[in-house]
Formats: sequence, structure tokens, C-alpha cells
Amino acid sequence: FSKQSTPGAAGSVNTLTDTTLQSTITYLGIDGVIPFVSMNINAPTGTAALYRTARFAPMDADLVDLSNFGEGWNIGPTIGANIPINDDLMLTLGAGYTYRGEFTRETDDGTSAFATKQKMKAGNNISLNASASYQLDTWTFMLGASYATESKTYIDGAENFRAGDRYTILGSITQTWSNTWATVLSGNAIFSNKNETLPLGGSSVI
Repeated sequence: FSKQSTPGAAGSVNTLTDTTLQSTITYLGIDGVIPFVSMNINAPTGTAALYRTARFAPMDADLVDLSNFGEGWNIGPTIGANIPINDDLMLTLGAGYTYRGEFTRETDDGTSAFATKQKMKAGNNISLNASASYQLDTWTFMLGASYATESKTYIDGAENFRAGDRYTILGSITQTWSNTWATVLSGNAIFSNKNETLPLGGSSVI
């Protein structure tokens, strides 16, 4: 259930959201390397198209955990390995791919109802990541980096957008006080190349 009441743009929606499924398999039979395979799936059980005042109900993704209520199938396999260097230092390497399926959403048809539909095909995503974790007594230090690139987004079969490649650096420091209490300080920085967008009257993104 989502409701917001900005003057002139108030709306609410009450709907089932998409279903997320996740599974990870880890193999422990190789000395010095711990490979893993995981799968993350978004199943389209929610509502992607919102009409009339319901289109005002989604909220800012910076403020809420769930900013939309439905998409198409998203299928994201990941493969990687944990590599223990010694008892205190662990390296993690991974690569992932996310296929994002087509779905229908509302579009501006010049009325307040947004009653027409359009086919949305978001870009697929490829990511590479690496991190290192070091434990010193009750302290744990983590430093990681990742790279992600995305294919073009299509609307009604035509090119519309492509997000620029993204580079992320992240880190954390954890102090464990007991079996139930810990303090975590974390941060990240994201660097993005320029996005590609469709110019007015154009047929391909630039």
C-alpha cells in the first residue's frame, strides 16, 4: 500500500508487488578456493502500469525501499569464488548478468488518466566485482570495487536510453562488541560515464 498527498498530484495504490526469489550454491570441496553460483529472479506478480491518480502513488527511491510495484521478468545469475589467503584475509571475485524482460507500463497520452500503454524493455546488465575482507581481533575491514555496463533500453521497440558505465568503490569497518551487538561504518563512491538519450526527432540514442 502506498499513498502520498502532494497538492495537485495525490494518489494511492494497493496491490501485490513483484515476487523476488534468491538461491545460492556454495561448493566446499576445493582447498584454497570456495566457488559459488547464485540466482536472483524477479517474477512479475505485481502491477507495472498505474492509471489515473494511482500513477502519483510511487515514491522517491531515495526515501523508500520499494519505489515501483512491478516490472517484467528479471533473471540474474552470478558466479564467483571466495579465496582465503590466510586465516584473516579473504578475497572475493564475482561476475553477474541480469536479463530484464519486457513489460507494459502507462504513458502520457495527453490526458490526466495516462490511459494508454507502452512496451518497456529495460537494458540488460553485466557486472564484475572484487573485494577483500580482513579480520583483526574484533575488527573487520572490507574494501571492494565493481564495474557495471548496461545495454540499451527500448520503448515500443525503439531505442530510448542507455545508462553510462558505472564504477563503484566501497568499504566498511565493523567493530563486533558481542554476539548480538556490532557497530558498522560504511561508505561508497559511484562514478558514471555519460548516459545516452534519444534526441528530439532522432531514431537512435546519442
